[in-house]
Amino acid sequence: MNLEDILVIGSHTEVSSFNENSYLIINNITGKYIKINENFYHIIELFDGKKSLNEIYVEYNSIHKNITKETCLEIAGKLDKVGVFESSNNINQRKKLPDYLSFGFIFFKAKWVGQIVPYLNFLFNKTIVITLLSSLFWVLCFLLYKNYKSSEEIDLLKIAFLFIPISLLCTLFHELGHATATHYYKAKHGGIGFGLYLYFMPVFFADVTDIWRLKKWERIVVNASGVYFALIFCTILILLSVVLESKVLFAIGSALAFKQLYNLVPYLRTDGYWIASDYFNQPNLMINSFNQFKKLISFNFAEFSRKDYLLAIYGLFNFGLMFYFVVYMLAFHFFEIILFPQKLFLFISTICLESFYWSFSEISKVLPVIIFYFFTVRILINLLKKYLNTKKINHRNTVML
Repeated sequence: MNLEDILVIGSHTEVSSFNENSYLIINNITGKYIKINENFYHIIELFDGKKSLNEIYVEYNSIHKNITKETCLEIAGKLDKVGVFESSNNINQRKKLPDYLSFGFIFFKAKWVGQIVPYLNFLFNKTIVITLLSSLFWVLCFLLYKNYKSSEEIDLLKIAFLFIPISLLCTLFHELGHATATHYYKAKHGGIGFGLYLYFMPVFFADVTDIWRLKKWERIVVNASGVYFALIFCTILILLSVVLESKVLFAIGSALAFKQLYNLVPYLRTDGYWIASDYFNQPNLMINSFNQFKKLISFNFAEFSRKDYLLAIYGLFNFGLMFYFVVYMLAFHFFEIILFPQKLFLFISTICLESFYWSFSEISKVLPVIIFYFFTVRILINLLKKYLNTKKINHRNTVML
């Protein structure tokens, strides 16, 4: 690509307003979205299929602030990678997976989802939502409080064989919640899939990329709807366990309910993270919030807006939550952490036996330890990725020199 090239914005490309100061570039073939600022938008307006890049560079500088020729070429290159132009090589490369997944596939096609979600739209009626949420809250609180200190033992072997299929069914209902809300607000939904996050963590996802077209509060509802649907599922399961007097079903339903509440914590790629991302209108929320937090603690906040302060507080919240949890677990659950691998090995080694019993209160003590290992592995992988990226950049710079 050079300054004499004449580039044409493709008919498949759409540019729409995102908020007061930013826009979205939407490739309707690949399904990719990019958020751009106002200056970037003014440059895109000049791509009319008649001007060369050099002419666009001159015209933009005559109207707006100065940009270099290198910046102009860099912007055109970024747009080309997204497949914005008619001449882009990757126009037909349909994106099948979210960018944060290292591997995955769609197992429940969009057309199958489309046949189900219209029948679930009634769950977004305002009266039904308020009634259901209030009922779910009190039912779950009462039953969990009633059974929390129970010393009755539970057959973990039964839980192991029942937990996986019931968890998968709950997850499917969770993802249907996202797809149903997307359909309710007249946006397009894709299929439901499975993938690996951070190379080792199995996750399910619903393709609801099109919600970036929606208003902020509509996007928030879509991202919260997975937890809403899953809590309905968990409450039904727990009520069923009461009717059947099944402690196994109760333990599974309770564990899945706690998992959904964890999903609301705005950390990493949980639903809570996407809700916060929509609230701040920040697609790269984690990076931006930590950058604002670093500016705040280095006293570099002379031009901070109210939004910048909120982002910095969010960054502080994430850092503080992680630090507090790690310190708390090491201070008060150190021996449980050390002995957990031994207990896990004991459970696996007895999996072929007829039964392996733990009480509900014992299971509740193990859950924080599992979360600790989960957090620790994620942090170590992130640090490793950061180290490898830094090493790669330094190597590249050394070669250039």
